[in-house]
Order: sequence, then C-alpha cells, then structure tokens
Amino acid sequence: MSGLRILHVYPKDDYFTGAAIQLRELAQQLARRGHEVVVATRPSEHWARLCRQEGLAHYGVPMTSEVDVASAWRLARILKTHRIGVVHAHKGKGRTLALMAGLLVRIPVLILNRGVSFPLDRFQRLGYTTRRVTAVIAVCESIKTSLVRSGVDPRKIEVIYSGTDTTRFHPGVDGAAVRRGLGFTPADFVITQIGVRSWKGNDDVIDAMVAVAAAAPAARLLRRRSRGRRKPQRRSPWATRRAVTTSQRRSSSAGAGSPTAPASPSAARASAVARRRATDSGRRR
Repeated sequence: MSGLRILHVYPKDDYFTGAAIQLRELAQQLARRGHEVVVATRPSEHWARLCRQEGLAHYGVPMTSEVDVASAWRLARILKTHRIGVVHAHKGKGRTLALMAGLLVRIPVLILNRGVSFPLDRFQRLGYTTRRVTAVIAVCESIKTSLVRSGVDPRKIEVIYSGTDTTRFHPGVDGAAVRRGLGFTPADFVITQIGVRSWKGNDDVIDAMVAVAAAAPAARLLRRRSRGRRKPQRRSPWATRRAVTTSQRRSSSAGAGSPTAPASPSAARASAVARRRATDSGRRR
C-alpha cells in the first residue's frame, strides 16, 4: 500500500499543551514515513509556520463551535481537495465537525482521539458509537475501560500510550540555566507538578510534600500552570512558603538545535492502526 492521505483536525490554535505537542510530533513522524499529512487548526501563524517547516499542508479553519456549519463545509472541501483517506479528529469539537463534514464528503476511515477519563454524556456517546467511526485511540487502559462502559465497541479501541522524546528529556540534560532562572540551587531536589486542574491530584502532591520535605529538606516543588486565568486553588502554608509557581516560563533555548527525534513508537502504532483500518474499510466496500 502506498502512503496514506491523512487529515488531522485540531479545533484549537494553541501549540504549548500536551495535546498540541503530541499532534505536532505525530504529524511530523507520519510525514517522515511517507504519508501525506494535512493539518487543520484554528487560524494560527505559529501552526502555519511549524507546518511549513515540516513540509505539511496547513489550513486555518475557525471551528468556533460544534455546530459551525461553515467550518464543516470548509473541512469537506479540504477532504475533497486532498482526497483524504484517513481523518484523525482531536478533541470533541473536532469529532463533531468531522462527522458533519462526512455528510458532504465520504470519509473512508475516521479515527477519534480520547485522552480524558470523564464518562461520556448522551451526545458524546453517539459520537463515539456511530458506525461512521472506524477506530478510537485511547491513551491508557483506564480510558479504554471507561469507553467500553459507555457502550463503545472494545474492538474499535486501540490503546496507544503517549511517547516522550528521550533525546531531549533525560537525566543528563543540563538544567543549570533553568534552575538559576527559577531561583533553585544545585543542591535542590526539584519535583515538578504540571497543570492546575483539580482532578490531576494537585492537592495530593502538595499534601505529600509536607512529609517529603520533613524527610528531605532539600526537596522543592515546582508547579507549572497553563497560560490563561484559572480559578484560585487551595494552598497550604507550606506550599505558599516553598512551592514555586510559574506561568509560561519555558526553557526553549535548551531545546534549540537539539538532534532530530527518533521515530516515535506512538507514531508507528498510529500509522499501523490507520493502515489496518483503511484496509478493512476497503475490503468492506
């Protein structure tokens, strides 16, 4: 089989969240495997520049809501222009708009992404259980279990864990500059907490650090929050004294000029899933 024509639908314009980074690296690795990859996000010069650098086609589509008919029509035009064979929809809005576009142009293979563990509501359940969905990628077994409990066919669900580029993230990375910028000393043992959503166990980490600090006085907790305003969270007196909170403080210079990442196992799994589902779809026709 020749390379696949794949459209990624990401109904946001951010580029700094985990979902955005995973999308970018997945698109890069699929393209390097010989597939034609098209990326549709909300209008974003940053995404447009990243895609140009990788030789990927990029379209800025408003995708203002799940009932944005104009955006669904625009996605249908993209599908037709590039003769897309596989659509990978990220986020709930991407799923709904892809299903709407599929009413105008046939989508041979539609793959959904599920990275959260919330139970599906009635409307979401329809989006995951429709026969028009070929496969669902869950990022862990617990999310697969949750989907199955909601009525999704387990045969449609593939578990693909998120990958990490170990050429960039490993204990040998020199973090001296970042430590200085955050006020840490070489003797500090830094534990990082990323994200502010309550269900990620932020309070548990802060409470645990009380015991950790008593046993290891050099321990420090670094909490990083996403950009944008969030509701205030409960903080213990210990956290106020010793936790360092940062907002969009990035060590981009440390990653500059880093070697090209090796082929991602996650990308290989996703490519294999797309190929198998495309083959199965062709046989059914």
